[in-house]
Amino acid sequence: MTLKRPRAAMPASIRRELDATGLMQAFKARAPYQRNDYLHWIGRSVRAATRRKRID
Repeated sequence: MTLKRPRAAMPASIRRELDATGLMQAFKARAPYQRNDYLHWIGRSVRAATRRKRID
């Protein structure tokens, strides 16, 4: 499968939060394009409050 968007690197802060909440396995169970889209979606947030909502 080839992604059309550039591959998003997972920021350390998001990795820590997924590990702390036990959601890393659920994240890894997603298809690669879904993980990539999710990381881009969080990264596009401008306000800290929006980023927090998207991570939650």
